[in-house]
Amino acid sequence: NLGLLYGQQGRFAEAMQEFLVVLKGRPEDAEALNNLGIAYVKQGRVDEALNAFRLALARGPDSAELHTNIGIVYRSLGRADDARREFRTALTIDPGYAAARDQLDNMHREVPGR
Repeated sequence: NLGLLYGQQGRFAEAMQEFLVVLKGRPEDAEALNNLGIAYVKQGRVDEALNAFRLALARGPDSAELHTNIGIVYRSLGRADDARREFRTALTIDPGYAAARDQLDNMHREVPGR
């Protein structure tokens, strides 16, 4: 996918455009929505990223990756409780999902007792 290649090259605006092209033809494509959300995050467009991730959850299977991505956005917005909830949901879906575990562990280290 050209969008993924652009993303790997740090060309996030171009990646975003490629994901939007995919979504015009396949609006239910949860993977393209997730990738679009990631491109938005990389550009600091967190509201649009959250929208893309939520749409992906609504259109595809429950995904540890999507819940983790939402949690990362919440964490960047200072919404710690929401972030923890998303990371825990991700770990309920896939107890071995390292990205969610790492995010949650980092949050526990930042705020003792949580």
